[in-house]
Amino acid sequence: MVIQEIVTEVESKTNPVVKVLHKGDMFKVVVMAFKKDMILKEHQTHLPATITVMKGKVNYHTQDSITTIYEYDDFQIPVRESHSIEALEDSLCLLVQG
Repeated sequence: MVIQEIVTEVESKTNPVVKVLHKGDMFKVVVMAFKKDMILKEHQTHLPATITVMKGKVNYHTQDSITTIYEYDDFQIPVRESHSIEALEDSLCLLVQG
């Protein structure tokens, strides 16, 4: 139900909706919903992380590069790398940390 809730919630928001789907002692699974052109502001991860685009298409921005991540693709996010995520389409992503 969490995924359905955030997909509905993002329709009335101006920023991405991010919620924890599942959490354990050594990991966390996060769901992120975006409307086209929404940006998840610059941040860093302190744990190994992988983002998987379940729907849509996003750009992964760093200071030096832009990587487009397409539907059903995954991308390894380096620990302590400053980055932001921009939705090129309405998008739904899973983030696994740990």
